[in-house]
Amino acid sequence: MKPQKYKKGEYGFLSQQKQQRILMFAGLAVVVCAVFVTGIILNKTRNNIFTVAAILLVLPTAKVLVNVIMLLRFKPTKREEYLKIQPFEVNNDILYDMVLSTPTEIIYSPIILIRDRDVILLTGNKIKDKDKCEKYIQGFARNDGIIIKVKMIKDENQMQKILESGKKSEKDVSDVVNILSILHI
Repeated sequence: MKPQKYKKGEYGFLSQQKQQRILMFAGLAVVVCAVFVTGIILNKTRNNIFTVAAILLVLPTAKVLVNVIMLLRFKPTKREEYLKIQPFEVNNDILYDMVLSTPTEIIYSPIILIRDRDVILLTGNKIKDKDKCEKYIQGFARNDGIIIKVKMIKDENQMQKILESGKKSEKDVSDVVNILSILHI
């Protein structure tokens, strides 16, 4: 049976990405070592074309390692938290475990609520320049002709109250979801 493939913003996507990228790094590291060792065994010296090939393979391997390190910094939403939020998906567009990249920092948001053109990110206390990040995301969307209002909140209880307010999105928010998916690393 094929494992389920999650889309960006779905619960489980971050965990799946961590696993895939760790396996990809391990595979690439094994290939680099195998190519290098094969060259030494065949030519009895490290000065050969296999060494050059191994060196060239180090760059994509390092890029994958950087992705692994970035993703390992963030813990996915716990199943209990997801089950608490899931009933609100009927009236709301909710994204889970999004890691957004801005020029100044990487933002991890376990829950992003999208209502009409309001985007509310639960971020915790780890954002250094909240206003700058909010303006960047708004500007990024504006470049695609989408006007949104971004608000970052720190408190889970505040997010719960917003969810419980029960307003339903009146507009199609798929374009907003696409913009946030582009910002996702």
